[in-house]
Amino acid sequence: MDTLLTDFSCALPNEAWVADRAFGNVPEKPAGGWRLMDYKCADYTGRMLTTCRHDAAVLRIPLHLTGWHAVSVGIGCFWGEGALDVRLSGDSKWQCLHVTAPREEPWIMADLTGRDLEIRPTQDSASRQSRGKSLVASLLSVRATPMSREHVDRIQADTSRKLIYINDGHGIFFRDAAPGPETVKRFLAPFAGSDWTTCCFGVGGADLVNYPSEVGTLMGNGWDFPRAGDSIKARMQGALNRGWDAVRQVADETHADGQECWIYVRPQAWMGNWPFDHSFRSRFYGDHQHCRCVEADGQPIAHLSFAHEEVRNQLNTIAAEALERGADGICLVLVRGYPLVRYEEPVRQRYRELHGADARQCPDTDSELRLVWREFVERWLRELRALLDKSGSSANGGRRKLSVISGANLEWNQRFGMDIADFARKGLLDVVMPYPYGLDRFQGAGQYQPVDAAEYVRALRGTGVPVYPSLGYYGDHHLGLGEYRRRAHTYYQAGANGICRWDTDARLAHARLDSPAQAALWCDVYQPEDRTLRFTEIGGIPQGPFLPTVGL
Repeated sequence: MDTLLTDFSCALPNEAWVADRAFGNVPEKPAGGWRLMDYKCADYTGRMLTTCRHDAAVLRIPLHLTGWHAVSVGIGCFWGEGALDVRLSGDSKWQCLHVTAPREEPWIMADLTGRDLEIRPTQDSASRQSRGKSLVASLLSVRATPMSREHVDRIQADTSRKLIYINDGHGIFFRDAAPGPETVKRFLAPFAGSDWTTCCFGVGGADLVNYPSEVGTLMGNGWDFPRAGDSIKARMQGALNRGWDAVRQVADETHADGQECWIYVRPQAWMGNWPFDHSFRSRFYGDHQHCRCVEADGQPIAHLSFAHEEVRNQLNTIAAEALERGADGICLVLVRGYPLVRYEEPVRQRYRELHGADARQCPDTDSELRLVWREFVERWLRELRALLDKSGSSANGGRRKLSVISGANLEWNQRFGMDIADFARKGLLDVVMPYPYGLDRFQGAGQYQPVDAAEYVRALRGTGVPVYPSLGYYGDHHLGLGEYRRRAHTYYQAGANGICRWDTDARLAHARLDSPAQAALWCDVYQPEDRTLRFTEIGGIPQGPFLPTVGL
């Protein structure tokens, strides 16, 4: 039998909150900055705790429960978002629950004996900065479902899967007024001692970088910026002058925490489209326009071709610099760096050698042309593999890894000469991280494509190359914890070895997405359906068609 709490007049300390009702005068502000308000929703009624104050006090909710329970927390929201930090008494880490609709979020499986719930307004910077506004913090309900002994044994015997947290190496500096060592520390801190054991950190672009490089170009090297945050070079120059190196710092600090560090590059991020071309413009790119990819009609496109040795050498040097700074591996972000080759002269020459014909007469769907593209891509991967092997063992004593963030399915990768299964069988790849956003600039507007994890698992079986699908793409960072658990469960069912997350939110650090057993139990037993809540009344105000804001 579930225990459902909806009346939080029990919250301690009681001087931290005041009962409030919309049809009355504004009460005196309590010491803790919280309000207790009556509410009704379609599923139940109660008295919720709510505040818009970032500095509101930590509250404790007595639970009076014993034994193991699966605990869901009901969170409210306004203007499409809401967030609340929660933890059990005795824990040091907080969990941010972020919702886009009022709902019960499947939070934690734990022994509640002698433990209470603690809440506070979220301190998670990504949530607080959402859409440039403060987020309302509100606690609507706590649902605790007793767990069977069988289920407890199952999660305690579960083997933790590898989780890879990813950061592009741009956003954290874009948002900081004075980027430097503290910027990196703030990014890494939530993941120290967390469920996530590998950091995949971006240099910024292709050879657009966030560290003192011998060959790369610092991001934000122009002067006409569409956003204030784009002036990264000028704002980080002081720290660079004092000897700061972001990539070396990430490698050193992740190693100190017992984590692996992979450095990622976006193979085609040489410059940004207008008006971001001053924010992102590589000197190498400007000096090597003769190396651009060319379409069948002779029209050059924005990208550089990896059929040209000097292009490959440039990114090989960026990779070498990362390895010199302690990186345990290199990651190629194919989904933000394609195509690698098209119809350039080296491609046409190779096609003539093999087939005695002009490649420009072939559509880009032609299988023989794609095999030629694959040759050039394989040539680059072999160069990187040799570079990694020459660098010796990684910090943990193993082989330095070459990974790729690939498309949603195998066919998508093959369009651009990246034959994942073939390269894995040849020992060129160590890790594959499929990404669920299939932006197809050759066939019109991009459309969301879920990862076909089962296809990847089948194709890579026997190669020793693990599959770590991404829990989402760059545009869906406001997913609730319930949706993350459902996606994780789907991937684990398909045979995935673990999970990654593009630009990983700190609020996922301790969500136990590394546990297939917990994902399965939440999805199959304890909260198999979404529990979205619909308000009918708040503080005495009917939530119908004639709200007080109508007409503003």
